[in-house]
Amino acid sequence: MLIPLFINTIQSKAPQKSINAITLASNTFLAGTVDGRVYSYSESTKESSLVKGLTHSNFVSGLASNDKEVYSIGFDDQVREISSDGTCFLYVFYWEFV
Repeated sequence: MLIPLFINTIQSKAPQKSINAITLASNTFLAGTVDGRVYSYSESTKESSLVKGLTHSNFVSGLASNDKEVYSIGFDDQVREISSDGTCFLYVFYWEFV
């Protein structure tokens, strides 16, 4: 008997790759992974979820936050702003090295 596997249709709510960047933002703990994803862990609901929007194309090398803003930086040479509640990416900042 064959058992169908639907691995590609399941969206994971937890990192499947190494976590290499973390920060706290309001009621949320954020973690960036080597595959470019950022996950949000809510203290109030005790649940985790993938931050929505256009993710980094690879390695998230850092996360930084203050009371109002959260930023991620990756090896794709982009700085991305994340909403203060940690649910979605807001803006992308590009730069070129001269």
